Amino acid sequence: MTVTFDDTALRAPVEPALARQESRERVAREGRQFGVVLGSGWIVFQSVVLVVGAGVLAALAVVAVQFMFGADGADATTFILAALMVAPLAVVRVRSHLRGPRDREVEEYRLERFAAANGLTYRTGELDPQRPAALFGVGTSRIASDIVAGPTPAPSRPPTTRSTPGSRGRACRMSPTTPRSTCRARCLR
Repeated sequence: MTVTFDDTALRAPVEPALARQESRERVAREGRQFGVVLGSGWIVFQSVVLVVGAGVLAALAVVAVQFMFGADGADATTFILAALMVAPLAVVRVRSHLRGPRDREVEEYRLERFAAANGLTYRTGELDPQRPAALFGVGTSRIASDIVAGPTPAPSRPPTTRSTPGSRGRACRMSPTTPRSTCRARCLR
């Protein structure tokens, strides 16, 4: 049975204002306002620390070069050169902070439209997911994001496989209830 999906929603152009409006409604509906503000504040804090730290290192590098050329110490030139060295980093951080949420809103909008067009459901995330895959049993603070699911998710249950001598390169599929003689007979056929 072949299943095809209509993927036009993933490729279609998106009106950013509409994506932003739907994202705000989704955030309000899911009760994530505090998390969005907290996440945004954390990114701003990281950016400030990064730019200030890089500025201090740049100023120290400029002072070291000035000392090598016989200067008496830091002056206005030191701070101007350090600011010029850090300005590109600051611009990149500000642009990514402004553009990042917009890109995320467009992604969520497209995934929600794709799920609706194909009879699927879309959720932005799930904290500490309980899934049958081994990956989800490892670590702490697990998060699954951008979950597109069908009406009845089919769990993945890989069989236990083993190969016995004389199987002519074929693997035996065994379950805990299969007698070994049955499996050996199937492999030797």
